[in-house]
Amino acid sequence: MIYENTPENLAAAIAEYGESALWVDGAVIRVIEQQPINVPQSITRFQARAALYSAELLQAVENIMSDPETPMLAKLAWRDAAEFRRDSPTVASAAESLGLSSAQLDLLFISAAAIVA
Repeated sequence: MIYENTPENLAAAIAEYGESALWVDGAVIRVIEQQPINVPQSITRFQARAALYSAELLQAVENIMSDPETPMLAKLAWRDAAEFRRDSPTVASAAESLGLSSAQLDLLFISAAAIVA
């Protein structure tokens, strides 16, 4: 089912379908009924950066990583990790700093996994 992107339709879709209501392409809400969502547990560095760029979050993460208060281990992970794990402390900390919910982070990992260089 596809709803036109209005606040009223968003509220209706969430009320009816809960967590399975998703924004798609910034224009509509598509509801995926009773389908389990497979969240990848790891993505490559490129996929992570590309997904953040697409979500207009890359610069925000770069700002977090350049902050003197950010732990050095997180900075090293951001700079050098070949992959990012969904359950990593660095990912959890960055998501919290960005104000992302667990569901939003899952969607970011799902979209990242679909990116092919």
